[in-house]
Amino acid sequence: MLRLKYLTDRERVPGPDHPHTLVSRSNLADALDYLGRHQEAADLHQQNLTDRERILGPDHPHTLGSRHNLATALQSLGRYQEAADLHRQNLTDRESVHGPDHPDTLSSRNNLANTLYELGWHQEAIDLHRQNLTDRESVLGPDHPDTLSSRNNLATALQSLGWHQEAADPHRHNLTDRERVLGPDHPDTLVGSSLANTLYSLGRHQEAIDLHQQTLTLRERVLGPDHPHTLASRNNLARIGRPPPSGSVVRRLLNGFRGRSRG
Repeated sequence: MLRLKYLTDRERVPGPDHPHTLVSRSNLADALDYLGRHQEAADLHQQNLTDRERILGPDHPHTLGSRHNLATALQSLGRYQEAADLHRQNLTDRESVHGPDHPDTLSSRNNLANTLYELGWHQEAIDLHRQNLTDRESVLGPDHPDTLSSRNNLATALQSLGWHQEAADPHRHNLTDRERVLGPDHPDTLVGSSLANTLYSLGRHQEAIDLHQQTLTLRERVLGPDHPHTLASRNNLARIGRPPPSGSVVRRLLNGFRGRSRG
């Protein structure tokens, strides 16, 4: 791997503690994480965090970046409590170093909320996502990709608590805005399944089916038939492709069954 050779060369010249060497190690860890080699990535990020704390100090922006990277790698490994502790520490430090409205601070708050959601702490996650959405709308603007991401995360957390109507409104808002800002074929726009699942939970089954079908058609064209997101859409449509019978149908079926039982 080219990044590994580059890191090896920089550890030799200009040396293992040089800032360029630390950047190379971080880049290699990111590449490994992207390849799904999360443990190797976590080990390198841990080494980088230790070295940057020693060389640059615990509050240096690069040190905070290393802590963020390590927490993200641990989250990919399912080590959510360790990741949450690091994200919480980073949020506190970034609020102190950068201020509460800095984009890096908002990123830390978003990451902490996502990790808490994975731990099942949904109400705390909702509170953080709601705060982050308000701040990102104010700091970055309503159409910034990070703002759209915050709205999606808030809707997902609301849905997990069974607040389906409250989740449907931001999901629909987000889908409309992403189609306008990013275009209908952008991967981030092809998330109609989130709104579809919420509509299905509200009993709006035909709308959900239509939206799942639309998302599947777009994903097949944009991502290809074998992409994991396309397969997920196909699975969603197969799972809910036939609406459950209405109450009147159920009653007729039960009455017919009872009539046959009496005979």
